[in-house]
Amino acid sequence: MKKYIYLLTFCYFLMSCASEEKLTEAFCPEIFISKEHKEYYSSADQNYDDVNFSTSINNFNSKCKSNNEGSILSILDILFVVKPLKQDVREYSFYYFVSILDDNDNVLDYQIFEKNGRFMIGDGQIPQETEVVDSLDQFLPTSENNFYKIGIGFVLNENLYNYIKSMFKFFTDPK
Repeated sequence: MKKYIYLLTFCYFLMSCASEEKLTEAFCPEIFISKEHKEYYSSADQNYDDVNFSTSINNFNSKCKSNNEGSILSILDILFVVKPLKQDVREYSFYYFVSILDDNDNVLDYQIFEKNGRFMIGDGQIPQETEVVDSLDQFLPTSENNFYKIGIGFVLNENLYNYIKSMFKFFTDPK
């Protein structure tokens, strides 16, 4: 009787392994960082007079794989650089988005992610610049021509958006 149980278990595992979907390398869609949502600042007040830390999207890397049905699995690694701007700041938290657009810039998918953690502490108990990598695996929606663009950026409220815009203008204004 034990032989039959072992044989049935072995056959079950053999069949489940044989039915696994094979993924092959595929062309990745264009990925871009939103110019207006590339920086993030955290402040205790709404005027951003006292900024705790800043975060920027520094880089990204992607791999794509295709299954038998033609769906594309996108593996996206995003590198964030988080800089403490005050010595008493120990933790960070920010939200970012990943948006999938079709060839007419229609939004096919929009997801918001939260990233939080603690700063590395250096000599003298001073928080240090920290690099954070977030990895996302998701299947892209199927479409007729499989042309996609993936946009990434920070989720900003109106005050933060205006603050970043004013800082950008300050650095680019020739006056």
